[in-house]
This record gives sequence, structure tokens and C-alpha cells, in this order.
Amino acid sequence: MGKPKRSPEEKATRLAARRRLLSEVRPFLPTLALGTVSALGSTYSNATLPRMLGKLLDANTSTTPSSSAASNSLYYTAGLLFVVGGVSSAVRTCCMNVVEVDLTNKLKVDAYNAMLQSRVDAIKDTDDEQNLSPALLSKTLDVSCVTAAKSLTSTTMSFLRSFSGTFNGLYNLFQISPQLTMYSGLIVPSVGVAAVVLSKVKKSYKAKMDKVNKQASRISAERLRNLPTVKLSGMESEEIDVYRGLLDESKRLSFGVAVSEGLYLGTIFSATASILGYTMVLGGSMVRKGKITGGQLTSYATYTFLLGMGAAGLAKAMGEFGAGVDAAVDVYNVGTNVNTDAAAATTTTSEISSGDIVMADLQVSATL
Repeated sequence: MGKPKRSPEEKATRLAARRRLLSEVRPFLPTLALGTVSALGSTYSNATLPRMLGKLLDANTSTTPSSSAASNSLYYTAGLLFVVGGVSSAVRTCCMNVVEVDLTNKLKVDAYNAMLQSRVDAIKDTDDEQNLSPALLSKTLDVSCVTAAKSLTSTTMSFLRSFSGTFNGLYNLFQISPQLTMYSGLIVPSVGVAAVVLSKVKKSYKAKMDKVNKQASRISAERLRNLPTVKLSGMESEEIDVYRGLLDESKRLSFGVAVSEGLYLGTIFSATASILGYTMVLGGSMVRKGKITGGQLTSYATYTFLLGMGAAGLAKAMGEFGAGVDAAVDVYNVGTNVNTDAAAATTTTSEISSGDIVMADLQVSATL
């Protein structure tokens, strides 16, 4: 079920599309920079939060009295952390949404302009998304432009946060308790392999199901455009049977998607719950022996949860990056197809105007 290898031409096309897409962000760099700085503040707050929660727990469960100044300092620091995290998240989200909408609209205008520059007879009135057609325009504007813009905004921020959360989580887990981390590390790889395999199975079923659904939509639209022919041939029942057969095939594939997705989510939940449960059991005995505090165990459990979320976020972001590049290729191919058609039209016209006109076996009749 592995993906087919891309040809050198496809790799070159994707690289060119990626570079061109990156250049599209230049007009929005100030807003993007503000969003990135806010993302760093949000990431720092997320990385520090589990430690702070652990300190708050220890401060309020310790039998050793602490000075009021130390307690107040801890509470002030915690409050400042909560405020900084909230404000940073709000600013980051606002900036990324603004840039995403602006970039999406820019890509849409460029794609629409490219379609308008094409020759009238180059636009085919079909549902074929492989040629210049209203269907291709709809897909480009409604799907490809949005996906390409998202890959440079919210997906990028998600990747940075997940990357930071993953490696910061690993660092803090080792800092708190290398022993607990070692035992947890024995479980994670096997779970990761199972999750990757199930995810690939799901994507395979989903791709096949989407292909069947598109085929059903294309056939139904084509039959409706030629409805007089269908009625004249008396093929209504046969066409319904063909359409129902495609929907049944889609239903069969959707069951595979549902099962694989269910197993994927179930595996992730069971693995996370097992790791956390094991952490509580082993960590509880370490607290009893005085090796770590209750607050440190709380911090460890929280970092474990954030680590799982970070790893899942990285996998999701990498998939969205690939989809974003594919979408960018589709967007920029619209202009390429238009230029190709225009060049072909110019060549044909030039050849006709410069060639010889030959008339053979010409018969002219007139009625007086």
C-alpha cells in the first residue's frame, strides 16, 4: 500500500510549486512575524505549564511550611504564565487566520485570472477536472487554494508547536525521572508502528472511496446532460443500477475507512491510557519511597500526555504539508494549461495564415 515513487519531473514540479508558494507569503510577512512570535510565547507557556502545576501541587501538599513571600511569588508567576499563554494563543490564532484568508484570496484571484485569459473554446463544459473546465475551476478555487494557503499558516504553526511539544516533553520526562521514561519508552515504539500502519490502511481505503464517489458524480452529471438520449434509449433503469452499484462499492470502502479509523483511534487511546496508568503505578511507588514528589509525578503525567499529542500533531502536519504542495501544483497548473493552450492556438493560426490554400474538386451550383 506504499505510495508510488515520483518521477524526476514530478519532483521538480513539486519543488518549483513549493518555492513559488513560499514567495507568495512576502506581502504578509509582518502579520506572519507577529503570529510566529506569539506562537513562541504560547509554546513556552505550554512547555512550562506542567512544571508549574507540579510546583503548585507540592506547595499546597507539603508538610514543611514555606514563607508567604515564596508562596505569593509562586502564585504570581503562575498567574503571569496563564495570562501570557492565553494572550499569545489569541494573537497567534488571529494572525494566522488573517494571513490564511489573505493568501487564499490571492491564490484564488490569480487562478481565476489565469482561467479568464484562456481561449473561449479551451474551456470544456464538462465535469472533467483534468482539463480546463468549470469543474476544475471549482476544485481549484474551493479546495486547492484553501489547502495550499493552510499549509503555510495554520499547518506550519501546528508543526512548530508539535515539534516543540514533542522534544520539550522528552527533555522534561528525562529530567524528572529517567527510570519512568525508560519504561515508557519500551511501549511507545510498538504503538507508533501500529498507528502508522493503521493510518496508511485508512488513507488507502479513503483514496479508493473518493475515486468511486467522483466516478459516480461524473457519470450522473453526464447522463443528465444527455437525458433525451437516455430516455430515447429507455436506459433509465440500467443507469440507476449502474449508479447504485457505484454507491454500494463506495459503501463497502467506507466501512474499511470506518474500521481502520476506529482501530487507529482505539489503539492511540489504549496506548496512552496504558502508559499513563503504568506511570501512576510505578510513579506512586517512587513517591512513597521519596524518590520524586507528587507534584513531579503530576508534571510527568502531563508531559506524557503532551508528548503523545505532539507526536500525533507532527504526523498530521507532515501529511498536510504534502497535501499543500500537491494543491499548489494544481493551482499553478491552471496557468500552465492556459499558456499551453494559448501557445497551441497561436501556432495553429500562424500555420494556417502562412500556408497555401488548396481547393480541389470544388463544385458550385446556383438556381436561377
